[in-house]
Amino acid sequence: IITNKNIFFILGLFFLAEILINPIGEFPLNDDWAYAKTVKNYVEKGVIESPNWGGSMFLPQLLWGTIFCNLFGFSFTVLRFIDIISGILGIVMMYHILLVIQDSMKLATIGSLLFAMNPIFLNGANSFHTDVPTTLFMLLSFFWFIKFFHSHSISSYALGVLFAIIACTIKQTSLSIGIAFFIYFLLSSKANIKNVVIAMFPLFIMGSLIYSYHIVTTSYDVGLPGALIQKDLYNIYWGKLFNVDYGVFKRIGYHIINTALSLGIFASPIILPLTIKSFFNKKIKPSNIVQLAIGFLFIALFVTIKIYFRSKQGVMGGGIWYMPFVGSNIYDFGIGPLLVTGIQQNEAPGAFKAGIYFWFIVSIIGAISFISFLNIIIRLKKTFFTPIVSSNKISPLLFPLLIMLISFIPCLFLYPHAKYLTLYFPFMLITI
Repeated sequence: IITNKNIFFILGLFFLAEILINPIGEFPLNDDWAYAKTVKNYVEKGVIESPNWGGSMFLPQLLWGTIFCNLFGFSFTVLRFIDIISGILGIVMMYHILLVIQDSMKLATIGSLLFAMNPIFLNGANSFHTDVPTTLFMLLSFFWFIKFFHSHSISSYALGVLFAIIACTIKQTSLSIGIAFFIYFLLSSKANIKNVVIAMFPLFIMGSLIYSYHIVTTSYDVGLPGALIQKDLYNIYWGKLFNVDYGVFKRIGYHIINTALSLGIFASPIILPLTIKSFFNKKIKPSNIVQLAIGFLFIALFVTIKIYFRSKQGVMGGGIWYMPFVGSNIYDFGIGPLLVTGIQQNEAPGAFKAGIYFWFIVSIIGAISFISFLNIIIRLKKTFFTPIVSSNKISPLLFPLLIMLISFIPCLFLYPHAKYLTLYFPFMLITI
């Protein structure tokens, strides 16, 4: 992979983007101040003392932040470079995974470019948030697990479990890879005790770590990261799950639609050409016209439902009402945070706005792309349980799809901010 010129081209574009972004500056971005404060407290006081903000475990990232700050002194720039390095390694890992799965340098390059140049990924890589490091270790875990599917070697399995654990101790939602591995391995392997143990072990370890962390943070007065969220888990998750009212339903509906539109927009450069090629490669029959008409009806319904749910959600629905993103990372004509000035992004004086019609067209493109993605999944469903390895291509189609879907579920009840797309989007590309 190191001798492949395509990966150097992709990394060159990433470095160019970094020059344009200019990550140097002694200020926090969005809410990464809380993570930076935790590192600063540990460096200066020698104790883990976290602000009551955020819900991630953050522990490996705290360790890296401490090492870097002991070497170079505490600064927001130093901490930001930790995520930039994680982003670079994540791009290399993504390229290698796509190369192994697709056995096509062209597809691996296109997919890795979409991943590396994704505005949400670039935004996360230039902060000290947990999303990009978590994604890196989820990709590492995924890679070694698919190697295990192929070789059944103990070393591949052990590395898959190890990286899954590291991902889990940064951000708990990466439990999704343990759940997905459990489901996929059981469904694709012979039913015996040995395979049940192999399937269950990663999930058991990750679940035990999360549960133990929850017990410690809720039973004792400790300053561990995420303690505030841990103590309020019932109101955040379980209360909404067991006491679903129409308000919760509307919000979940909005989050599902908007996230689908976001994913569709980001994946459209690869999904739409595949769909168009597939459609016109066939002789057009009346049934194709009917399918096309039904598809457009679904697209119109998709966007209409989104607008309806958004109009009922207010500011907490996320971002600007006509935009297909949750949260404030992407605003009308730009990306990234503003410093805490009290000015909302779309209210900045003199800021250019693309406007409602532009974003309506973008939303339509996202809807077409996501429906096309669903169509691809439906057409590929027969291969979900076929042999994992054929010729030089490893095709665990259901595995990345499960990771993508399971990662999204907890955010439905919390707040599926656009920055969390960093966790789902690479696995959508891998599935395609």
